[in-house]
Amino acid sequence: MNLDPLIVVICLALVVTVFLAFWIRSISSENTSLKIQNATIAAELKAQKEGNQKLKDDLDEQGKKLELKLNAIMEHNLENKLKKLDETSIKSLDTLLKPFKENLDSFKKSVENSQESSIKKFAELSKEIDLVARAGLNISKEAENLTKALKGKKQSQGSWGEMILESVLEYSGLIKGVHYETQESYKDEEGRIKRPDVVIKLPQERTIIIDSKVSLNSYDEFIKAESDEEKLIASKSMASAFLEHINTLDSKDYAHYKHGTLQYVFMFVPIEGAFSVAIQQEPKLYEYALKKHIAIVTPSTLTISLRTI
Repeated sequence: MNLDPLIVVICLALVVTVFLAFWIRSISSENTSLKIQNATIAAELKAQKEGNQKLKDDLDEQGKKLELKLNAIMEHNLENKLKKLDETSIKSLDTLLKPFKENLDSFKKSVENSQESSIKKFAELSKEIDLVARAGLNISKEAENLTKALKGKKQSQGSWGEMILESVLEYSGLIKGVHYETQESYKDEEGRIKRPDVVIKLPQERTIIIDSKVSLNSYDEFIKAESDEEKLIASKSMASAFLEHINTLDSKDYAHYKHGTLQYVFMFVPIEGAFSVAIQQEPKLYEYALKKHIAIVTPSTLTISLRTI
């Protein structure tokens, strides 16, 4: 049977149309299903996100609370440890400083006692210096009054100087025959006889030699001088006499008197003014004497010198 081509085309078009309708309906249905699933998933994701945020907020809150608790615990423990440490440190420090405080108190007391003793000794020494100075002044005045009477007589001048020396020693509280000897002779290593004016006996078997030196002639000329030129000549003569005395005393080598004798010998000058004039004319006179182990002393300085040895 032969079909009309038009009918065939119409039938095919109808079949295709029905197929497309079903296919489109199927796709639409599937699309709707996907939309529903997508909406469901979106809702679930939103809910999960909200849940996660809430969980995060809860964790943050719990973390803050935990941090506060930990800080409180740490502060409490730290306070306790610091308190215990302070108590231990204070006890240890007290134990450590106790001997130091005791030593400091003892030292303070010792210093106070020493100061009191020093003040007392200084007052006594000042009094003694004043008395010695007055005595030296009186002796010097006596020496000046006797200058004319003794002028030109070296032996008489020497005896007078020794007399003044003994007066100063007695005034200082020394007793002849106990604390000192006069004109005690001895032989040196070469067998020569030597006789120092005074030998002072010190503790521990030590001794000091004192030799009196007097130069009244030059000093008398200085006092009587009316012009500066005359005074200059007299003062130079006096300085030369002192240098001669120093050299003479040095040649006697009294420092080797015996074992225990001090290396320095005292050269006693009974007139303060004479030494003052000589030292003004020859400023290095005292230094020159010291280089030869000779210490120049006067009535006002002899007692003080003896007390410092």
